[in-house]
Amino acid sequence: MNFLIDTSILIEMLRKNKDVLDFLANHLEDRFLTSSICEAEIWEGVYREKPINFVKRKKNVEVLLESLTGTITFDSNQAQIAGQIRSSLSLKGELTGDLDILIAASAVTNDATLYLIYP
Repeated sequence: MNFLIDTSILIEMLRKNKDVLDFLANHLEDRFLTSSICEAEIWEGVYREKPINFVKRKKNVEVLLESLTGTITFDSNQAQIAGQIRSSLSLKGELTGDLDILIAASAVTNDATLYLIYP
């Protein structure tokens, strides 16, 4: 099975959240991917760090991203799917953040289950 790891899960992995780490440990046969969109979001957090924490946080993120199976880069096919998702949500009056729609499109086009924590 393919899982697309959302930014919220990447953050919890960095925080060593036991539930998230247990989930990953129980799915060792599965593929764990992330989206280049999620990478951008996680890097934003790194670059917001105070200079004293920057080098350590940057290294931690690099190691985390290298531990995943791969990164899905955003392409034209995903853009079309994102347009369909956004249109559908808009017609229902249920819009969410644009980046979340792009991440969902990445999951759909790569036959991956989106793994996230939603507040």
